[in-house]
Amino acid sequence: MTVATANPRHLSNSNEHFTPDWLLDAVREVLGSIDLDPASCEEANKRVNAQMFYDADSCGVGALGLDWDSREVNEAGQLVVKPANVFCNPPGGKVANKSQIKLFWNKLIEQVEKGNIRHALFLAFSVEALQSTQKKTDKAMLDFPGCMFKDRVAYVQPGGSIAKSPPHSSSIIYIPGTFDATDRFFRVFHGKLGKCWKPVNGHLVR
Repeated sequence: MTVATANPRHLSNSNEHFTPDWLLDAVREVLGSIDLDPASCEEANKRVNAQMFYDADSCGVGALGLDWDSREVNEAGQLVVKPANVFCNPPGGKVANKSQIKLFWNKLIEQVEKGNIRHALFLAFSVEALQSTQKKTDKAMLDFPGCMFKDRVAYVQPGGSIAKSPPHSSSIIYIPGTFDATDRFFRVFHGKLGKCWKPVNGHLVR
């Protein structure tokens, strides 16, 4: 099932930033498959290949007004709903003076608590999100395993060109839901792509 959805935008000259192939390969290795990308568009999903994706106009309410579960029709024609493997490269900027990154982050945590998420990876375009989500969020990004990339990520522009001189350092957060593959996340990301951390008794360890 495919649903048209929200462009991954970040306030770097208001450009759109699509996830590069090497990072998507790592995401799929951790998640196994991508059931849902809640912050995408038709062009971006040609790269992500999520079973479902949402944009700002999906179902008239956008991703923040929908559940982030996995939905597919089986051979009997019945709708099957189950927890989803989710990859989210959220839009930047603000809506009604609220950070979209924080809005998407809080939505993800809400969906985890509702049991709709099998496990997820959340891409933080700027590491400032590690700081900002410590305020006015249910749980901070630093409450979950993550990876600080050793190099700045060169995101892909609409049309396929690679962005030059990436303006920000990025990180990616792993969020277990009904399934926990934290060890796999470390095997895939730690060392080769950057330094990983995980919270243990309120402390971050590598």
